[in-house]
Order: sequence, then C-alpha cells, then structure tokens
Amino acid sequence: MWLARLFCILALVALSGLDRVAVQTYAWATMLQDRAPVMGVSQAIDSTFSGDDPCEICSSLAELTQEEQQDFPAERSAEELPKIYSPPAQRTSLLFTQNGLNQKLADLTKIHRDLCDLEIPTPPPEFS
Repeated sequence: MWLARLFCILALVALSGLDRVAVQTYAWATMLQDRAPVMGVSQAIDSTFSGDDPCEICSSLAELTQEEQQDFPAERSAEELPKIYSPPAQRTSLLFTQNGLNQKLADLTKIHRDLCDLEIPTPPPEFS
C-alpha cells in the first residue's frame, strides 16, 4: 500500500513540474554559494537571478523546456476549433429571458400551492 502511495506522489510531482522547481532551486542555491565569496552577496543575487550568466543546470533546464514547447502544438484560437452542434434553445424547458423565467416561477408557485391545498382526510380511511 505504501508503494502505491509513493508512486502516486511521484507521479503528482512529475506532472505538476515540482521536480524542475526543485532542480532550479538547487541550481540557484549553488550559484549563490559559488558567487557570493567572489562578488559579494548583493552582486551574487543580481547575477544569479538576472539570467545573463546561467550555470550548466539552468542552461539544461532551459533547453529541456524549449524542446518540450516545440513538441506540443501551439494553442488554437476559438475560430479554428471545430463547431459542435447545439440544439436550438426553444427545445429546452428552461428559458433564460426575464419574462420566461418569471412565467416558470409562477407555474412552480401554482403547483406548490395546489399541492399544499390538498386536504388529507383525517382520520385516514379504514380498509377492510
């Protein structure tokens, strides 16, 4: 049972992209650790997060992301999507106009009143 849960967690991490977040965070931490003694903390932070001088890990992640974006087709606009048949709105029982909605509400209220006005015989009739 614990093995199935582990696989589910690993699949969730891989599908959500958290694995790349962890690798990128490790790359940034390594870059800060290597650059801070040489450049100073503020310049190391600027150099690390500017993207001008990426490390090998950052370059590899960027290449991987670019390859994946090329593998998937670009999103299509709504005009290019196939049209799906939709039956006319007159066939449905619910009308979305204000007058139609008021009429349906009045009909439901009348049905409710009719049901509430029913007299239940007391005591109930006896069956023999």
